[in-house]
Amino acid sequence: MTYELRKNKISAVCNTSGRNFKAQMKTAETCKFACIIGSEELADGTVAVKNLSDSSQINISMTEAANYLLSACRKN
Repeated sequence: MTYELRKNKISAVCNTSGRNFKAQMKTAETCKFACIIGSEELADGTVAVKNLSDSSQINISMTEAANYLLSACRKN
């Protein structure tokens, strides 16, 4: 997903640092969206996409996530 976003000139960071979830979300405060892939999402093949400006969140398939974010970023 990160590769697809970067390929389309959208800045993306992949954080696998092992820090706790709260610390990772604190780092993401300057971003527009956060993609959350926990054990449940991984098992389901989904990703939780959280809009950090209004705190809304949707769960979508991993295959749809890059296109969703591309569309959402172009609107902003």
